[in-house]
Amino acid sequence: MENTLLSGNNFLKDFLGKNTCDFSTMNLENFVVWLKKQVAQKSTDPSFYKRCEIRDLQYLHRSRFYVLWDASKKAQQAWDSCVSKEKWESVERKIFGSKRAIEGLSLAIQEKSGEKRLDCMAKLEAFQKELGSLEQQREEMLKSLQQKHDLDKAESELFAFKQEIGLDKKEKELEEILHAQGQNTSQAGSHFENIARDAIEKYIFPIVSENLPCEQKASLKLLSNVTLGCARAEIDYLVVLPSSPFTIVLAIVEVKRNINDLAWGFQVRQENLAWFTGDTARYDPQLYRTHIFQEGHFDKSVCHEEQGEKFFFCMDSFSLFQREKSCFLDRLFFITDARTLTGMLSSEYRKFLYHISTDMNFDMENPEYLEKLFAWTKTIVSPFQTKHALELYASQEKWARQIIFFSRKNNAGEKND
Repeated sequence: MENTLLSGNNFLKDFLGKNTCDFSTMNLENFVVWLKKQVAQKSTDPSFYKRCEIRDLQYLHRSRFYVLWDASKKAQQAWDSCVSKEKWESVERKIFGSKRAIEGLSLAIQEKSGEKRLDCMAKLEAFQKELGSLEQQREEMLKSLQQKHDLDKAESELFAFKQEIGLDKKEKELEEILHAQGQNTSQAGSHFENIARDAIEKYIFPIVSENLPCEQKASLKLLSNVTLGCARAEIDYLVVLPSSPFTIVLAIVEVKRNINDLAWGFQVRQENLAWFTGDTARYDPQLYRTHIFQEGHFDKSVCHEEQGEKFFFCMDSFSLFQREKSCFLDRLFFITDARTLTGMLSSEYRKFLYHISTDMNFDMENPEYLEKLFAWTKTIVSPFQTKHALELYASQEKWARQIIFFSRKNNAGEKND
């Protein structure tokens, strides 16, 4: 099944018509429908499923588990407030460092000879003596640290109970799943970067160069991971026209593998563009102070170097960016995955999924619980979401072309605008 790039007003409006989730207008009945859909969809996600297994096992043994978990939590709080905790942890770090040094020197002794070997042996002896002294110091400290004794006892009892009911095994399985998912995410990011470059060449270059003479079209450059010394920006891609004395920016391209984060990217770039264009009322200069821009304003030229070529930028480089509908829309492009909108940023959605998959009181058949869950969910959802950003772009055909979707589905029968 081939990867497909989709763009245009018809597709964008059709996408919005199928993705209407909006927590600002949602009622409890709609929330329950949405919730059941999310749980059904995530049931095949290994980490979500494993967390639910852990949650349900905890609930099954809740009378004993709650007692031990609460005791462990209170013991941790008591230890955290202990005045000797910092000193204890300092000794622990030194012991760890000494053991690492002893391991390294023991290996070095086997590999070296002559004076270097003797030198390593002397260092090893010093570290062994230091380790003995530190461990003795730790033993003396432990005699008077009742809070540490209480914490070790509480954690030991909780862990023993986890082993008894098989919870420790499931927690270990969850760790392995999360590690594997992290590796897959890195690989997917690299794949999506290739798709983004393809989209820029096929869609964005022709749009921004439409009215340029042939010689300028041929000189267009694509720059990546551009900061220009800005404290709050790392732009995925800039399409630029090399010029003298300063480079002209024809397009800013943001790549969002998760479309639900497009809203966040849009808002950040609005602030960044205010900074790049000198609209001082739309950003806080205190947040933009750096060793280059000490006053927090884009008030001097800066160089970006890529593949051995230097490009110089100043405020005039962004002169083509103008506000419309109180926003910068022209020349601000997004490349994103055409997945279903959740109505949340990905960070908010992860927080929500973690909450329901670890809450031992979770019950989709309990009206009182669902009402409380709905109220809590609305507190974590940002007011501006991807749906709202896409609606701005859908208001004009020229802007709709600036949202380029990547779809894994077979869209051979669909025609782009």
